[in-house]
Amino acid sequence: KIKLLFIIVIFISKNIYANDYCFEEAGLKYDIAPILLQAISKTESNYNPRAINYNSNSIDICHMQINSFWKVYLDSYWNYVLDPCYCTYVGAWILKLCIDSYGYNWNAVGCYHRGKKFENDSKKNIEAQTYIKKIKNSLKKITK
Repeated sequence: KIKLLFIIVIFISKNIYANDYCFEEAGLKYDIAPILLQAISKTESNYNPRAINYNSNSIDICHMQINSFWKVYLDSYWNYVLDPCYCTYVGAWILKLCIDSYGYNWNAVGCYHRGKKFENDSKKNIEAQTYIKKIKNSLKKITK
């Protein structure tokens, strides 16, 4: 009975939140510091794997708040976004696309939040800069 209980606890905990392993593995796969992925998750949803936010023309899902814009790129894999580890990997993949465009810097983090074309739109640029400040604050909290 104890072994079965242990297995159930492991299964439930794996599916309740993205654990450190998910951040580590996604970070390794995409060459991103896991702590940065954690800071994004903290900022976006306070690590809530079931977070859903409705925008005027889209929806943000899971702890990394993956926007429904990405549904077309993920195709049938979109159905797995609510899995915490998969969500972490998708968030890391999106951030990696931004890093490939901007380099490994704060502009890539702004891109994660506002999209690749934020720098030419003053409103989006202000939003990106505000988001970057939030990520920096989350990093400070996590590393204390």
